[in-house]
Amino acid sequence: MTALLTWFKYNWKWALPMVALGIFVPVTSFIFVTIILISYLTVRTSTIYKQAMVAVRTDDRIVELIGSPIQPGLFVLGTISRRTSGTMVNLTIPLYGPEGKATAFAVAAKTEGNWDFTTLQVQVKSRQAHVDLLKDA
Repeated sequence: MTALLTWFKYNWKWALPMVALGIFVPVTSFIFVTIILISYLTVRTSTIYKQAMVAVRTDDRIVELIGSPIQPGLFVLGTISRRTSGTMVNLTIPLYGPEGKATAFAVAAKTEGNWDFTTLQVQVKSRQAHVDLLKDA
């Protein structure tokens, strides 16, 4: 025990910050990962995300451009705005198919319990193609 106290007496200036980092880094990492996981699951299980993915996967033009099966990318970006008049969602979904990559842009509004897309577009990166799923049929 005396050897440990002697060692700590001479090395406390670097040992104490290391112990603090040893506690701080895992705790903050856990909090960060938890927030990311909750955000990820919230978006992936949302009705509007599922509707957008069904529309993209069943559109023949998109399947022709990037192939099938169409898989979503890991990170979906977006915003949710809640107001008294309703909720507005803006999503950017990376898409991957066997023949290329694309990005889906979805903007939808929820009023009186119903979601309505105001924008649902897919931009294919390799071919510079742009498909509006709401207008071009």
